[in-house]
Amino acid sequence: MVYLIDGTYELFRAHFSKRPGHRAPGGWDAKATVGVVASLLALLRHADEEVTHLAVAFDNPIRSFRNDLFAGWVPRGRFEAWCDAMDVRTLKSRPTRWAPEE
Repeated sequence: MVYLIDGTYELFRAHFSKRPGHRAPGGWDAKATVGVVASLLALLRHADEEVTHLAVAFDNPIRSFRNDLFAGWVPRGRFEAWCDAMDVRTLKSRPTRWAPEE
């Protein structure tokens, strides 16, 4: 079975979950990365899912008011590095021009 994961949503969900925080040895907040990696490993290990292919898609980063409200939740490049190490393909959307927010 082929799975396409919404990486941006999964990172956001994992970061704001009730699970305890997690700091990497370098001191950065690893809660989102650890949460998504744990979910994907569980998916890959689940025999009933029969995963044959896996890809993770990310929204293209844009500047919006959310950057100020939720500063620091995006583990820039951390999860993508794990995907590369595990040979999981990642996809990013093309840059989009948004209308100014009012």
